[in-house]
Amino acid sequence: MDHSDSNLFVRMEDITKEFPGVKALDHCRFELRAGEMHALLGENGAGKSTLMKVLTGIYKKDSGRIWYFGEEREVHSTIDSKKTGDHYDPSGAESDSPSDGGSEYIYRQGDPQRKIPVPG
Repeated sequence: MDHSDSNLFVRMEDITKEFPGVKALDHCRFELRAGEMHALLGENGAGKSTLMKVLTGIYKKDSGRIWYFGEEREVHSTIDSKKTGDHYDPSGAESDSPSDGGSEYIYRQGDPQRKIPVPG
């Protein structure tokens, strides 16, 4: 598979994450290119927040691969994620809008005005 797409911001392939007694992510795939906006939809417990927490280093993936701008990277912590400029705000606490209550966001560090909502 070609990972050199110049517009590719992030690619996650075959991501698996398990907690005791629960497989939260089972070989998930996600891609985001420059100029795109995605909404992750699903029932409670479907893995939406878990996927974003893996992407931003809050949770360590059990298996799979992550590319940032075409370069494969291991994200072991939020420090690793911040090196790529990603920030995850699961509480919406950094929001300036009262209508955002309870929303989750992932955005490029230094640009919280361009938050991408992550449905909870």
